[in-house]
Amino acid sequence: MHSLAREVGKAKRMDTGIAQYPTEKLYNELKKRHQHYDIYDPEANFYDRFIDETQSTAVTALQEEIDALNLEIAQLQADLLKRRRMIYYPYFRGRQFDLRALTQFAATDYADIVPVIEPVKDLNALPKTIAAFTTANRPLAIIQNPQVGHYQYQAQQRYPINAVLDAVNIVPAFVLTPLLPPETLAANPRALIIVQHFDDLRLFIQRGWLPETAPLLAPPEARTRQLLQGRQFGHIFDHFPFPEHSADFENMTDSFYADDITFAHQYGETGFSDFLTLGHTYSEQGHPSRAVTLHLTYLKDAQVRVRHFVSDQHADFSHPKEKFFEALDKAVEWISDQPEENLTTTTTRLIALQTTHKFPGMGILKQLMIEHHLAIMSRYLHLRKNG
Repeated sequence: MHSLAREVGKAKRMDTGIAQYPTEKLYNELKKRHQHYDIYDPEANFYDRFIDETQSTAVTALQEEIDALNLEIAQLQADLLKRRRMIYYPYFRGRQFDLRALTQFAATDYADIVPVIEPVKDLNALPKTIAAFTTANRPLAIIQNPQVGHYQYQAQQRYPINAVLDAVNIVPAFVLTPLLPPETLAANPRALIIVQHFDDLRLFIQRGWLPETAPLLAPPEARTRQLLQGRQFGHIFDHFPFPEHSADFENMTDSFYADDITFAHQYGETGFSDFLTLGHTYSEQGHPSRAVTLHLTYLKDAQVRVRHFVSDQHADFSHPKEKFFEALDKAVEWISDQPEENLTTTTTRLIALQTTHKFPGMGILKQLMIEHHLAIMSRYLHLRKNG
């Protein structure tokens, strides 16, 4: 019986192997065998093989944990970007029909849009527009140091706006230039800053003149984004394709306009700005056009595109009324096939103009195009926020 018990014990030890021995005992036994270590053939040594395998297992486990954490971080960042409030800053030069369109827009239902006005003329419409936004309690940014037009050179305005700029809904804004006094920004730490040139931005950051709390709109350049890391900023860009002559739109009836929110999310931005379908180039008097062209932005696949409708006649500058109806007929035909999301008060007005055969004048047409673009951009923001 004793012999049988001994054999059973051996069988059990063979089955469990060295797992039955404590770690300290195994370590002491390994130390006894150090004389067998072959420095010329490391792969033959159990010591090296044991350490390599242990380290490899540990590294693999750590890498898997790092990969899982990185995935979680990416998902959290994506969720944060979706929840972050994205602001659209449409940029206007304060011309007559721009201001009339804005006054109409102030009374509509919209969110996350802060128009920016750079005053260029001493017009009665300017204080009226500001008052309309104040009455509606809507934010409106007014540039205090305009860079185009002659407004800033007038010693005294016929229609001053200083009294209406103190309202709580009015956001002071400044174009960043070397001539902008640093103390002006220090006194307005939450003012909206418009960056035009990289060198100006670098100067103000290096000198410590740019408040950390000020939101900025800057050109979409990689070097600019590097300077603005950690700050609240967005991009400003002229999306509208302006050919040399309006008649050239005849060869480009439809074009991509923008998908600013996707771009802004990619670079951690909090807003974006454009010059609508007006373009960033400023002309004091404007210029005549041989063709009448209507530009209607619209939504497709959660992006913004623009449709161009050009008159058939464009040999000279005469007959603008006839040219308008040529372009209008094409626009109304397109409008009739559009889904509800692309229909606005402007499209309804255009259909009515065709029905009554009434030419409203080029200024009113410009106003209608602006109102339409603002309505489409408001829907774009809503679609991407809730999509």
